[in-house]
Amino acid sequence: MNLILEILCIEKEPASRRLSGKVLFTIREMGLLADVFTISIDQLCSEDDQLWMPLGLNSPMQKVPSIEALSGLIETNFEHMVKMGEQGAESGNVYTSIPIEFYIPYPTLLKFMFFKWGHYFIGTEAYDHFSRWQLPVRMLNLHDKFKQIKNYSQVFYIWDNSLIWSLVGEIEFFHNMYVITTEERDAIRDELKKLLFGLEEYLKGQGSWEMAWCEHMQFYISNLSMGFTCSNAASTDYSMTVFQTNFTFSQIRNSQEAYHKVKEWMKSLQSMSVQISQSARVERRLFFEKQHRVIDTLLH
Repeated sequence: MNLILEILCIEKEPASRRLSGKVLFTIREMGLLADVFTISIDQLCSEDDQLWMPLGLNSPMQKVPSIEALSGLIETNFEHMVKMGEQGAESGNVYTSIPIEFYIPYPTLLKFMFFKWGHYFIGTEAYDHFSRWQLPVRMLNLHDKFKQIKNYSQVFYIWDNSLIWSLVGEIEFFHNMYVITTEERDAIRDELKKLLFGLEEYLKGQGSWEMAWCEHMQFYISNLSMGFTCSNAASTDYSMTVFQTNFTFSQIRNSQEAYHKVKEWMKSLQSMSVQISQSARVERRLFFEKQHRVIDTLLH
């Protein structure tokens, strides 16, 4: 009640009438409440159990001034993840492209992932030649920043089943356009294969992974093409849910209700996916063999 009084700048009696349903909230009042509680007006008005997330549309024609915008977003998310880890947290993640924590240790692959982002969303002449473009120092430091994320009790990943195939296609596209040389393409290929070998060893329990932020991570491959990325994490006092595609972005912070709804939703995605971690030896072997064939077939 006191928070409602403060946000809407009204007296106790009119606030009580609104909360009891005798008087309806105005659109302006709902907007103020939605902004403070980081929820959408749809969610405020909804009477069912669905989760309504705010949707931001990024125009395909809109160019970003520099790659600093992406760097800042990644650093901010890392900071939030570090804080949650300090309290003891858990996280679920669905990815349609390789998560940054997987390729941070591989310098050429790291450079390529940010280069292609700049090529698509910045589009200046600097992104016409891979060899001439230098990865900003700020991004090279992301490796150390991510390693500060620790003490998560549970972490699982669901990878889109076409993730590697899509990435290999992009590498080949840039090579065919003479943006990257054959030598650079081969260096990216070799690091991608090294990433997969290291991940397979880790999932078999036969090797360590320096970027692991949980003692035992669960790993799944979707049976269907997801086409989106979703990260959902929470600690005792903080939560963050992010949903995005190439041109849409949604984020809800500090809502345990939203976190638990997305968590349950992700459980249904797990049931539509194949687990390749822990004891899933056959499924794991088949998955990695297929990914290496994709890489070898296209990048030769």
